[in-house]
Amino acid sequence: MLNKWRFKGLAHIEDKVQIYGLIDDIIDFGKGKLAPFDYKSTGKDLTKITDRFQLQMDLYTYLLEQNGYSTPRKGIMAFYLVDRNNVFEDKLPFRKEIKVIDTDPTYIKKLFKEVVSFLKQEQPLNHSEECEYGAWLKTQ
Repeated sequence: MLNKWRFKGLAHIEDKVQIYGLIDDIIDFGKGKLAPFDYKSTGKDLTKITDRFQLQMDLYTYLLEQNGYSTPRKGIMAFYLVDRNNVFEDKLPFRKEIKVIDTDPTYIKKLFKEVVSFLKQEQPLNHSEECEYGAWLKTQ
């Protein structure tokens, strides 16, 4: 299944709308519990679990559970960071940091419904006065 999930995605359909994610890897914790494993590479020395990384792991956990798999409510991220001490010697070395994070898929269904509702609106919302993108649009 992993090869399918990597290239076609792990999907769930709700109210005729599909939500899916392309999973890099899976860790089998035994007793049928699967956890998403994702790879990140960067030239920055940054291994912080940002909101978007948390959302990604929460979504993968949600998709696994909606497809009948048990999860330990954990996600694993492997950060590959350029080793700046030894760069540009006919190679680009990386160092690896592994982060295990708790996942919470309980809010994903509600968020998904809000996104679908937003996208089905006839007209997009107006930009606020502080919105830099709205200001840019006015100049076009």
